Amino acid sequence: MRPEERDNLFGRIALELDFVSKEEIADALEAMKHLRELGITDRSLADIMVQKGYITESEKEEIASHLDEGKALGAVLHGYQIILELEHGSPGRLYKAYQPAMDRTVLIRMLSKNNLEEAEHIESLKRETKLLAKLQHPCIVSGLDARETEDEYFLVLEYVDGVRLSQLLEIEGRLEEEAALKIATKVAKALECIDEAGVVHRDIEPENILIGKGGEVKIASLALAVMKSELANETHRNTFTKTPFYMAPEQAKGFADLDSRSDLFALGATLFHMLTGQLPFGNDPMMATAHIITQNTPSPRRLRPEISEATDN
Repeated sequence: MRPEERDNLFGRIALELDFVSKEEIADALEAMKHLRELGITDRSLADIMVQKGYITESEKEEIASHLDEGKALGAVLHGYQIILELEHGSPGRLYKAYQPAMDRTVLIRMLSKNNLEEAEHIESLKRETKLLAKLQHPCIVSGLDARETEDEYFLVLEYVDGVRLSQLLEIEGRLEEEAALKIATKVAKALECIDEAGVVHRDIEPENILIGKGGEVKIASLALAVMKSELANETHRNTFTKTPFYMAPEQAKGFADLDSRSDLFALGATLFHMLTGQLPFGNDPMMATAHIITQNTPSPRRLRPEISEATDN
């Protein structure tokens, strides 16, 4: 990696970690430019930022560790510069990366063929990749690229600057009716697109919904999605979500023959959570599964009487 590229990536990582502001980086870059005009070329952006007091030595080392990881992986990822590792072992790794050729930030989901646990999920990620190619909608995260090497398989996704709905609910507890309905409406439009493509999502829940800083709402994962034509070949195990709190009764019973109504039920359960701050069938997985099968969906007005009758219905 050339010194200029390393300085550029160092600055990006420092910003991502909230160690510095854009103004401080601009000032450091201006100082570095001035030094080079004077013939002093041995000062890196990192050195100048420490000298100016914008970062500490320990922060410099932390940024460098992310940078070195990105350098090591860069050649494997065919032009994508790794900025930060966001998740590890879920399974695989999720990276925030920069694509210089398109001047854009992306997400990369990577699975290793040499890790037995990760290798078992590669076929699932390949299936998700093909489904993303069929689904073009502003409320569904876009698949941008997919690559397979001798050792790894990775999927490149649209990057959304924001939070998961699950994180928002942890912070806010519950949402105002208008805000909750706006989110639910956008997810419903995405589900309409999914249904028209002959796909069943099977895992609508707050964890799989992204809320962008600009108000964007996007379905973030198709890990359990499947073509309706392939449902008959699905195993009992594959019909279950990671968490059972939002799934439809037929899914809780283990039926494989699902359709868009199952996804709409899960969206309704998610809307209940947004409006009330509580799970519709309780927070014990086994009891929630039993209640989904045996009980009617509860009314959110029981917990928040101010919710409109139209929303409750």
